Amino acid sequence: MEGVNVAVSMMKVCCLHQEGQRHYNQGNVQGAIDSFRSALKKAKSINERHIENICTHNLASVYAAKGDKEYLEELLQSLPDQFIDDIMQEEGNNIIYLRAVANRSVSHYEQALKVVSDSRTQTYLLEQLVKQLSEEQDSRKKIKYLEQLKEGFRVKRNDMRRFQVMCQLARLYIRDSSTEDAQKVLRELKKEVDMTSKKFHVYKE
Repeated sequence: MEGVNVAVSMMKVCCLHQEGQRHYNQGNVQGAIDSFRSALKKAKSINERHIENICTHNLASVYAAKGDKEYLEELLQSLPDQFIDDIMQEEGNNIIYLRAVANRSVSHYEQALKVVSDSRTQTYLLEQLVKQLSEEQDSRKKIKYLEQLKEGFRVKRNDMRRFQVMCQLARLYIRDSSTEDAQKVLRELKKEVDMTSKKFHVYKE
């Protein structure tokens, strides 16, 4: 009978986990927190340490997205070192990324950018860096990250985002009196827009 109760509780944990993921993907942070908290409580009640660690990590991920770095650290410190090591190996420095998301600082974003390998995550980090960096004090660094974004969007064939980044680059080059660099970007942009326009007309016909 005890085994049946444990199995039922495990199913409940899985359902709560899926519910939390659904809330998180829909942008319902509080709903995700409530579901993951309930899953963690249920996992503790059946003394399933590994499942408890997974629930704790999921909850930490939501608090990172919320920007609550204090509670993120509290949750991470409650995880065993071996679990942290496993997560780092399996998910590509996941903990460093979570700290970057929670702290929302240039230094944390840059640290995470050095270790993540997923292109979607790299794009997110680059976009956050561009937002954070001041044009007055960090224009060269901002240009560097915009160049990386431009290349990333080229690989992904996201033309509209790439064109937006190129416009930002041209404006920064002009601001820095780098006329030659600005003209180069604008020529490239015109060429790309013309090519895209031709493709559109071909599809339309």
